[in-house]
Amino acid sequence: MIEVVDLHKRYRGRNVLKGISFTAEKGQITCLIGINGAGKSTILKSIRGLTPPKSGTIRIDGKSVGPAMYEKVAFVPDHVTVPMGMKLSDGMQFMKDFYQNWNEVRAKELLDFFKLDRSERVGNLSKGTTAKYSLLLGLSQDTD
Repeated sequence: MIEVVDLHKRYRGRNVLKGISFTAEKGQITCLIGINGAGKSTILKSIRGLTPPKSGTIRIDGKSVGPAMYEKVAFVPDHVTVPMGMKLSDGMQFMKDFYQNWNEVRAKELLDFFKLDRSERVGNLSKGTTAKYSLLLGLSQDTD
């Protein structure tokens, strides 16, 4: 379970998050919906530990968010997180080396499911194919 309580965040003097609270139960789908700039990505980055909130509490399974908890949650950003010059297969190896919870079998299944060419370079992918590859990278982590 992910608990977010009274989360606040400022960017460049602007309040982006003001008292956000919610609970995402394990096994349920939870959606963050809002217009561009509403703070959806900031909330997710805060949960994943990529950007610290100004104030508020984030807990995963009742424990405060910290390095030991980061691998319990996968994050699929709106851009690819591996170098553009890498082949898809090299990007997958990069993620495997970085994440202890990498599931290589699932990664290969998703590569086939999305009909991705492992020898293609990340920088040559179309926008839609890049989105598929980003999903592959996020969904290939064994998380709670």
